[in-house]
Amino acid sequence: MQKKQITSELILNYILCLIFSSLSLSFTLIFLLKKFSFYSFWGFIFIFLCISIIYLIFAVPLQFFLNKKQKRFHFIFFIVYLLGSSICSFVITLLSDSTINPFFSNNYYIITFFSAFLFWIWDSVFLQK
Repeated sequence: MQKKQITSELILNYILCLIFSSLSLSFTLIFLLKKFSFYSFWGFIFIFLCISIIYLIFAVPLQFFLNKKQKRFHFIFFIVYLLGSSICSFVITLLSDSTINPFFSNNYYIITFFSAFLFWIWDSVFLQK
């Protein structure tokens, strides 16, 4: 197996994947969950920053590990991102409100699916050659 060289182009692609994934998920959550008004600029910025930090902490290291074997739109990568997203969403839901069982909430499944799906799409676009 060839060792992947870290170049400025590769770092830029990771950053672009992070930004586009966070923007996409922010718009998706605003439209689907209707928690914030679309015209609430600060609400959007808050969601975008939270999602970016969560992606940076949890998804980017997983992405870096998976990209050792590059395959564009590989379904196994989506399953791994979905599993990671479900664990991350579960922990964040418990930390934000321990009285709610996330498995009985539709929002849990919406956030879990879309965060994994959108990250997988942008990962395949920017990093899988």
